[in-house]
Amino acid sequence: MAKSKNPFPIENIIGAAVFENSQNIIDHLNRGDEKTNNHDFIKDFQMGVCDRMGKSFPSSKWEIELSSKQRKEKDSIDIFGNDKEAIYIIEIDAARGDQVAKKFLSRIALWGLNKPITYIALLYPSTQKQGRPECEKFVRYSNDILKIINKESKVIGLYIDCEKELELWDYKGIELWDYNMLSGFVITDKKSKVETPPYSLGMTECAKDVIKHFIKSREIKDYNQLKAIFGRFVYNKEGKSRPSFLGVNLGNKPVLVYTQWREFGNQSSSWSKFVDICKQQGIIIERKVMKYDDEKKAFCY
Repeated sequence: MAKSKNPFPIENIIGAAVFENSQNIIDHLNRGDEKTNNHDFIKDFQMGVCDRMGKSFPSSKWEIELSSKQRKEKDSIDIFGNDKEAIYIIEIDAARGDQVAKKFLSRIALWGLNKPITYIALLYPSTQKQGRPECEKFVRYSNDILKIINKESKVIGLYIDCEKELELWDYKGIELWDYNMLSGFVITDKKSKVETPPYSLGMTECAKDVIKHFIKSREIKDYNQLKAIFGRFVYNKEGKSRPSFLGVNLGNKPVLVYTQWREFGNQSSSWSKFVDICKQQGIIIERKVMKYDDEKKAFCY
């Protein structure tokens, strides 16, 4: 399935809703040790986001703390949206991988088997050091599973990025973790002052940008010299791996680039190997996270 290059409108609407109510999360994180069991700010946040979603999507019915009337289990959904086409589930939690995994399993078993579902893990910082990377991993796993159940469904993560300065938390932005979209990558060259692109969208474009930059910055004139460094990731003719033409010739030989990348899961070792080769040459490739831009009202790189 081809990956979308742009976030669907609902992500941007949720981003706006979270941005407008983010002060409640900051107040919750700064509530003090004597009020650790007080979740009033989270409740206010929940209501604010739900109200905003209702105004933005009036054709959908939006509710909080909804339980299934057909099941004896009383697992309740933080924010639930429902229309003729799809179900929307928003779960609000501190960033803990076990919470993301447990809630996803519960909600999909109860709600996600009959029609398309957009599941949003809406997270804020926790006290666990590995909370954020663990949550990213489980959001990705959950999306893979849900796609098998229904290819029109998806799981995304929204992370309210905060940082503790001195004794107080401060808002830093909202991140979008959407593994249904092409990833963005930042290229940093530690051995050259030749300018690199601001970011590359997708692994193939990133690989092409890196190799074009490498040829220019290292003044590569010979294809065999390039091949000796990048190995099976560059070609001078079409092959079974359907390489993409770089738009550059070295001597009389065109340069083509490998395209069968996988960033995660099975067959992801090729991308890891390519990143390692680049690192050995002083070129660092890092995944770039989309953040909500309030002026544009959208998630952007």
